[in-house]
Amino acid sequence: MSTASMIATIALALIFLSASSLKLFKVKQSLEIRDHLGRTPRQWTAIGLVELAGVAGLLVGFAYQPLATLAAIGLGLMGIGALASHVQAKDGPAESVAAVLAVALAVLALVFYATT
Repeated sequence: MSTASMIATIALALIFLSASSLKLFKVKQSLEIRDHLGRTPRQWTAIGLVELAGVAGLLVGFAYQPLATLAAIGLGLMGIGALASHVQAKDGPAESVAAVLAVALAVLALVFYATT
């Protein structure tokens, strides 16, 4: 794994570790976002668990590259889903920036994986 792909992987893992932690620890701001987006508590917890599994996949991917690729694809799809939820809620760019960043980092990581 190249240095660039390691940096992209770590950044992607940190974004989703943060997002999943906010959901799983039921941080007030996260619960407000959940309610704004119209998700149930059960859905929010499930999303947090899937995000956490993706982070684990990225980290194990340092030892087994194909798993990092699959995890980055999954997390990129999670970011697209988050972006779609923000669009559906008619949110502006400020509310959607984290989702856009997550998708961009996932794509960047995948590009780096493909070139190494």
